Amino acid sequence: MEKYYNLFKAHPEYFRYEEAISYRRSAESVNKLTETMRAIYLMGESRLFNNRLGLVGGVRVEETEGSGRGFLQTPTAVFQTNPNGSFVLVNGQRQRKPEAGAVGSLSEAKLIYHRNGARGAASQSGYYPSLHASWNLTESLIFKAAWANTKAKPDFATSLLPSTTINPSNNTDPSLGSLGTVTIRNPQLKPWGADNYDGRIEYYLKQGYVAVGYYRKFITDFIVSRTELLETPDEAASVGLDPEYVGWAAATSFNAGKAIVSGWEFEMRHSLDPVLPSWARGFSLRGSLNLSDPDGQRGGWGSMHRQKASVWLNYQAARLRLGFGWNFEGRLDGIRRKGSGRNLQPRRG
Repeated sequence: MEKYYNLFKAHPEYFRYEEAISYRRSAESVNKLTETMRAIYLMGESRLFNNRLGLVGGVRVEETEGSGRGFLQTPTAVFQTNPNGSFVLVNGQRQRKPEAGAVGSLSEAKLIYHRNGARGAASQSGYYPSLHASWNLTESLIFKAAWANTKAKPDFATSLLPSTTINPSNNTDPSLGSLGTVTIRNPQLKPWGADNYDGRIEYYLKQGYVAVGYYRKFITDFIVSRTELLETPDEAASVGLDPEYVGWAAATSFNAGKAIVSGWEFEMRHSLDPVLPSWARGFSLRGSLNLSDPDGQRGGWGSMHRQKASVWLNYQAARLRLGFGWNFEGRLDGIRRKGSGRNLQPRRG
């Protein structure tokens, strides 16, 4: 930056202050977001059959409320409109408002770019139980099973932090195609949920263990994106837009997808001391393999690796720890398709 500052002092004529660009950057950079979360977690633990069976269960009850304000862009605000909301046309061309000034001017920017002009609000509540069991079949063999209902919230950038961008096309006749595209964030997005089932058998050796597990996850309401043409005032209202946007394309995110993900996990860890001379002791070997099968995907679930593997050689002495690892990620697989449902209630203001 110092180089450019010195250049500015030496040749100020090389630089020009763009009022319209500065105004837009300022409007884009300020957002407001408020989120309030209330939660309580209850947990219980029990051991049965002479402590061979251990049970741990709990439930989390949660309530969340949030609201936000963000950037709104309305390029069509520079054009004159008729009382019915249609554009004033002369020889087929839209007529600019006198107060809009010249193209690219600060007056135009003030009509198009609105700081905190887009608003969104949402509330969610739910309860998420889980149960874990551990059964000591023998002193060396343990079977573990678990079930949990979990949720994953959408990030702020796609939900509570609103932003509406309106890009008109050159087309002014809805029968010939879209009049433009409105990109909207959806504050009504729900967390996507999953029922997770896991089973695992662990066998403990004198200086290590081996384990194999199977898991199956039933996922619902994950978030997909779609762009669709708004053909009626009701369709425009469903995404928080006025009737003037009939004939426009709306792009937003919503909850629509379902998927089933299952797979096998293999894990081992063992000390190498029994096969090493006394001066080389302290090494251990750890490895894992995950084989996933995203069967039953529907609605646009993202890509995932079907195979993952890792091998680590570790060394530990009194004051020294070293690790050398290798990681592998196999075929990236997934189905990306359009969803079929809606949950769209963003608001403009």
